[in-house]
Amino acid sequence: MDNYSLGWWDRNEDGSLVYINGAPNLMIGDIISDQDKEALDLSFQILNEFISFHSYYIYVNRNIEDLLEVLYKVSDKSLRLTNDMKLEYAQEIGRLLNNSVMQLFVYINYFECTLKDKNLEKFKMLANKYYDEYWEYRFLYQLRNFITHRTLPSISISSNIINAKRIIKIDAKHLLNNYTKWKQVKNDLEKQIEGVDIIDLFEKTKDMVIKFHKEAILIKQGDLTKGMVFIQRFLKIKNGCLEIPVIIDPYTEEKLKKGIVSWSTTFRCFETANKYLIELNIEEISFGCV
Repeated sequence: MDNYSLGWWDRNEDGSLVYINGAPNLMIGDIISDQDKEALDLSFQILNEFISFHSYYIYVNRNIEDLLEVLYKVSDKSLRLTNDMKLEYAQEIGRLLNNSVMQLFVYINYFECTLKDKNLEKFKMLANKYYDEYWEYRFLYQLRNFITHRTLPSISISSNIINAKRIIKIDAKHLLNNYTKWKQVKNDLEKQIEGVDIIDLFEKTKDMVIKFHKEAILIKQGDLTKGMVFIQRFLKIKNGCLEIPVIIDPYTEEKLKKGIVSWSTTFRCFETANKYLIELNIEEISFGCV
């Protein structure tokens, strides 16, 4: 039977770490049971998965915001564009569009990979609902396949006397002529044969992703809350700061005796997960710390 124990990073009154011989000082506490150790490992795994998922969400949002920023700039007719500049901006828009599409489905696929059993079934129902209800989801899903298996979409930048803004579109004819597996999206593309308005597409996509993220988190909310409440038993508050324990196994402890400290054994994700839940107006796990 391995003897697992908890450790706590020694801190000064201002919250900074205490260093001894150039390394943070880890104070070793009580031994914990194998059962508690396994439960803590699982709880921290759930927290880490949540933070990774939320980080992917932030990446998606930032990619879309970066794309929209360039689109708004180029659509403004006060910006004078030569033909060479149009080509350069079209390439930049294509790059940012590609990043946004690919990151969106990395985010969705990652979350699916963290789920099991009933939660996985709930997620599939959620993904199917968004595929059915949102044209943006369907189109970008198929556009991801187009980019992966065929080529990059063709971007056009044009203007006329009628419109106050430049028009920036994805060439629908190019999509239809170079790919046959558009499924339900094909009819919609044929109706937009003059091109898909990229600004409108990604403004709606940004709103859709916010809604999707909140609904996705609700799938794991029960496990996340349960894990955070379990970890509460092992938390300490020192100088108004929430202290997260380090799980120390015999091997780690032996390394510590030699003066080698691995930061990979620390768990800083608790406060981060709690902050994200508050930001999303879902739930707050309160521990009375300031």
